[in-house]
Amino acid sequence: MAVSNFDASNARRLVVGTGGIHAWLVLIAAANGYFADRGLAVEVRDYAAGRLALEDLLAGKVEVAAASEFAVMVKCLADPELRILASLATTKRHLEILVRKDRGIASPSDLSGRTVAVTFGTDAEYFLHRFLARGGLQAGGPAFVDLRPPQLGEALVAGAVDAATTWEPTTSDVKAAMGDGLVAWPAQGDEDGYAVLVAARELVAAKPAALEGMMAAIADAEAFAREQPRESKAIVGAHFGLDPAFTDRQWAKFRLVVELPEGLAATLEATAKWRALQTGGTAPIPDFRALIDASVLLAVKPDAVTFAR
Repeated sequence: MAVSNFDASNARRLVVGTGGIHAWLVLIAAANGYFADRGLAVEVRDYAAGRLALEDLLAGKVEVAAASEFAVMVKCLADPELRILASLATTKRHLEILVRKDRGIASPSDLSGRTVAVTFGTDAEYFLHRFLARGGLQAGGPAFVDLRPPQLGEALVAGAVDAATTWEPTTSDVKAAMGDGLVAWPAQGDEDGYAVLVAARELVAAKPAALEGMMAAIADAEAFAREQPRESKAIVGAHFGLDPAFTDRQWAKFRLVVELPEGLAATLEATAKWRALQTGGTAPIPDFRALIDASVLLAVKPDAVTFAR
C-alpha cells in the first residue's frame, strides 16, 4: 500500500518524481516559475525511469509521480489506493522495432523463429506482442530475450539477437552504429502510449488546493510548449543535456496535452488483461475508471476530461 508519510504539514509544498519524457511539461513549468506563480514550493526529482519514481511514491519519498501508463497499471494492480490524475503526453511513435537487414527479415512474419530482445515488464513488451498479433504471430513467433537498454542495443549491434524493441535514446544509438544495416518499424501501430500523473488517494484528499495549483501550472506549461516550441525544447534539452537535433526528433513524436481521455482508461484495462494472461495472474482486473480521479483536472481544465465516468 502507498505509504502516507508525505508532508501534510505544508499544504503548499509538493515533491514530484519524474522520469524522462514523462517530465517535459513538469520541467517547463518549473523552469518558467509557474509553480511559484501559483504559490507552490514544488521540488522536482529526476529518475532514470518513471517506474522508479512510482516506487518512491509507494515508499512515501515523493508525493506525485509521472510514468508510462504501463508502469502505472502495474503499480495500480499492486496498490488500489493510487489515483490517476491526468495524462501529460500521448504518442504513437515512442517505440520502434529495430531489425538487422543481414538476417533476411523483410516483413513482420519473418520474425517467426527469430530472436527479439525486449525489456520485460514494460510497455515495449506489451506493444511488441500487439505488433506480432497484428502480423499473425500469436503462436510460433520469435524467441524473446529480456534485456534492458542500452544492453539491448549492444546485443543487436553485435548480432547476438535478430531484432529488438525499445525506446530512445537506445533507438538513436543503434541507428547511428548500424546505419544502412538496420530497418526500423513503428511498434505501436495506431495505439497511443501515455505519460500519466499519479498520487495516493490520501494525498488527493489532504492537499487538493496544492494539486490544483500544480495542475494549473502544468496546464500553463502546455500552453507555453504549444506557443513557444523553440524555447520549450531548449528547456528540455538543457535539463537533460540533449543534442538539439535529438530533442527536435523526440519533440515531434509527442502530443503534450494535459487531459483525461477515453483512450487512457481503455489502454490501462487492455494492458492489465494482457499482463494477467502473460503472468498467469488470477486476481480480478480492477475498474481503472474508478482509479482515475478527475477532481483535480476538472477544477483546472474541465474540457480536458473526456473519459466516460
